[in-house]
Amino acid sequence: MDRPSRRDAHAQADGERLPLVVKDLGSCDLYPQSLAHNPNGRFVTVCGDGEYIIYTALAWRNKSFGAALEFVWGDDSSVFATRESPSSVKLFRNFKEAAALRPDFAVEGLAGGALLSLRAPDFVVFYDWATAKARRAPAPAPSPAARAARGRAGACVAVLADAGSPPAACMALYGSAFVCWGSPVPRGAQPHGRRDARL
Repeated sequence: MDRPSRRDAHAQADGERLPLVVKDLGSCDLYPQSLAHNPNGRFVTVCGDGEYIIYTALAWRNKSFGAALEFVWGDDSSVFATRESPSSVKLFRNFKEAAALRPDFAVEGLAGGALLSLRAPDFVVFYDWATAKARRAPAPAPSPAARAARGRAGACVAVLADAGSPPAACMALYGSAFVCWGSPVPRGAQPHGRRDARL
């Protein structure tokens, strides 16, 4: 005699309402506009109303907070960055401020991952999380940058075109093995990073 499998016993018809357990996580002190998990999933960030709050993912306890128009996590779970204004970006390590960037351009957006990318109206500049120094000269201007994903050759940052323009994508590959982090800046080097940091 064939018994129905556990999967068949719990099968739902298409369009049927699923019974889910609801858990009240509490209230939030701001109007959430974005929600982001850190890479290892232990923390959740709620960003909105010019502020951010980092909560523990399971117990939903407040871990850290501050001013931010935008918030991104790095590849390492202990690093993140906030954009406080178009002219101010702060980098944090282990929930303490590690560096403050004051770029000479208006920052319209951030993207996290292996490198921190700052998006301006016409270009994107990539910064190293550890040193807070530019690692790549401005790349042509795409609009919202996607989170960097790891690949064999290093990190890959995909940048999508504006919604009003034809569908397009720009890909920038970064090979950290090809960049000597401790090397002095050569004479005549550009202030926006190394061109050879790009594969």
